[in-house]
Amino acid sequence: MGAILSTGEETWEVKVMGNLPKNNSWTNIAIRWEKLKFTDQASYEAAKLENNDDISMLGGLQLFLNLEMIGHSLLPEEKDCTCTKDTCEPDDQDSFECKKQTTAQEPLTQSTMMLGCHKTKDDPTLRDFA
Repeated sequence: MGAILSTGEETWEVKVMGNLPKNNSWTNIAIRWEKLKFTDQASYEAAKLENNDDISMLGGLQLFLNLEMIGHSLLPEEKDCTCTKDTCEPDDQDSFECKKQTTAQEPLTQSTMMLGCHKTKDDPTLRDFA
């Protein structure tokens, strides 16, 4: 089971292995994304300390089964970038060459959560059912 979330600029993914309960009872599945509460190593350490070393409280994508968190992705997927100049500034995108290229698209007219299928603004047909 897993979830993928795109903010338009970053992609987050969380996956877990295991079986769903098969005891003929209701099973709740939920995902939650929260913006990161840190921007660099120093603010990460401070936020971690503030939250008693519980990194699940620092943001990211979380997957729940029956109100229990079973998966957490703290950071978005890496773009696998390499510095192309002698010195690189993190905010200067022209200083980097990235193997994973993404193009931000316009969001769907209404925020949409899809379970087991996919659609985009350019192709609103539900497809790729799991």
